[in-house]
Amino acid sequence: MIRASEIAVSRLRSYQWLDLALGGGLACGQSYIMYGNYGENVMIIYMVSASGRVIYINSTDYYSKRNLINVDAIAREAKARGIDANQVLKDIIEISAHSPQRLLNAVKQAISAENVKLIVLHGINSFPKDPKSSETAFYALRSAAAIAGVPFLAVEDKPEVTPIMASMCGCMVAVDRVMEGIRFSFSKPAQAQLTVRWESMGRLTPSFRKRYEDYIDSIRREFEPLLRDGKGETMENMIELVWNPEMASMAALNMPQVSDAMAFVSMLYLMHELSATKKSLDEVKEKLKLLQQNEHV
Repeated sequence: MIRASEIAVSRLRSYQWLDLALGGGLACGQSYIMYGNYGENVMIIYMVSASGRVIYINSTDYYSKRNLINVDAIAREAKARGIDANQVLKDIIEISAHSPQRLLNAVKQAISAENVKLIVLHGINSFPKDPKSSETAFYALRSAAAIAGVPFLAVEDKPEVTPIMASMCGCMVAVDRVMEGIRFSFSKPAQAQLTVRWESMGRLTPSFRKRYEDYIDSIRREFEPLLRDGKGETMENMIELVWNPEMASMAALNMPQVSDAMAFVSMLYLMHELSATKKSLDEVKEKLKLLQQNEHV
């Protein structure tokens, strides 16, 4: 006989500090209610970490309260972690629900999806005048996630959760960004609070220098050998004369993708060279003009 404690729980993992705070990551088949000023950030982190299809239901009263999927934040998170942002966005199936009835229809559409890695409900209580619809939707998504063996994450900016929804979820936690770091205040499964300090979080992404050096190695290994007609030498000149000397300035740009910073610096370099060339041509033109004037004297 196998004890329940011996069964390994499959989890959706992200950053180590975040996973540890949540007991090892989002447990597959488990339901979570999350709120607080950092709750949506956590939602985005796990949507990117899913590495597959994500069902994102945007439950929002269009006229009084509007939730929006932050495409830029998702793209930044993906790029910062070296993940194809376009693929991440492509894997997110967004279903909008601007009324209680549309929310129930959205749930039916979500349940019919296949090969899902994460189910997200953004706006757990967007229709306070019709709490029954929200509770029905929550129960249906919770059950679907349990059957599919994937995490279900419900996010709200404030702890406006009905007692029924609170009783149905496996974990309810407020996640807030505070001066010391990120604070997790659990109201379920037990009253507890912990703060992950900034120094404990470590670097969320590798340093720019490390990412830059890895990218240059990739260029030299996979791209440069395919270049023809001496363009490999030009590429080496770009590396040694343009990018390497400006590594500090590229890091200061704080762009999530190394190639973005390299492209920006390349354009700046070309503009600088064009300006210098134009200045030299203007000086030559001025000298020629003086020579012509002297010839006529």
